[in-house]
Amino acid sequence: MKKRLSPIVGSLALASVGLLSPLSSAQTQPPRRFKSDVQVVKKKKLPTGGITVPDPVHKQTLFYYVNTNRKEPMTTPNNNASLYGSNDDGKTWHWLSGGFEFLRFFIHPASGELFAVGEYRTNGIRKDGFPILSRYRTALRSSDGKSWQDLLLNNPHPSLTSEISVDPDHPNRIRLKELESVLKESNK
Repeated sequence: MKKRLSPIVGSLALASVGLLSPLSSAQTQPPRRFKSDVQVVKKKKLPTGGITVPDPVHKQTLFYYVNTNRKEPMTTPNNNASLYGSNDDGKTWHWLSGGFEFLRFFIHPASGELFAVGEYRTNGIRKDGFPILSRYRTALRSSDGKSWQDLLLNNPHPSLTSEISVDPDHPNRIRLKELESVLKESNK
């Protein structure tokens, strides 16, 4: 009987990645104010298909992220994945950043920091003409939505991070869930 390999998808939770800096509580921090020098978009001009994330403390502050494969119309800067912020309950939106496909996004309830799973792709051609298509997922952290820190930058292995959340047992830690693909031998 011939043996077959079947893919099994599992997950691995990494609870010690991305320790938070000691910050004052978000309840004592003033609401975010987005600078007026960035692109302002009215609500009706915002690309559709994105996900809105409310600030857990400052209820007038919202974030909206949309990926290139979900955007309609394609009117954002460079037609890239984009993150917008609003501090008037969604009446106007300020373009904050682009370039990453935000797969998951949340605001830490204690620190007010933004955390996301971001994905970027690189394409190229090797010297022999073979195309190079690579995809990298990582955990990201930001205080303003414009500048992002890669929490896995020094990780020697490519990341397939799929989820990010607050560790319920250790609120000053961020829990990552990473996809893991395994091949299993089967006689079926």
